[in-house]
Amino acid sequence: MKNPRSSKKPDRTPSVPGPDGKNETGKILLVDVGSGQAMKITGLTGADCVETRFADVTPALLGKHQPYAVVCRLFGGDHDALDLADRLAKIGYKGAILALSPHLPHAAQVRAEITAQCARKGLQFELIVEPVLP
Repeated sequence: MKNPRSSKKPDRTPSVPGPDGKNETGKILLVDVGSGQAMKITGLTGADCVETRFADVTPALLGKHQPYAVVCRLFGGDHDALDLADRLAKIGYKGAILALSPHLPHAAQVRAEITAQCARKGLQFELIVEPVLP
């Protein structure tokens, strides 16, 4: 019998454009998120994932891997998605940030506010709210 919990999808399917503006696979930087969890939640497949910690996000790391997308948690232990966006913008990153979050009561408002702040930094933002399991 199929487990109904396994069929739950996030409330939005991310559309992550690569450097040429097309949706593509390539290097994705996972900041304090495991690759299995990130791929399951975001639905991204075929990506070359590089796992790192927030403290290790540096110009050298971005230069070495040149990710077109960064996946993180909306809220982390010592940082949040906006802290990461600030760091990435300061070191010249211009790609997409996908933030994973558990259920939020006002997800659309959170998404709109962070999207606006990231846009001012030249970044794209997508909030992916994890499904609520019964």
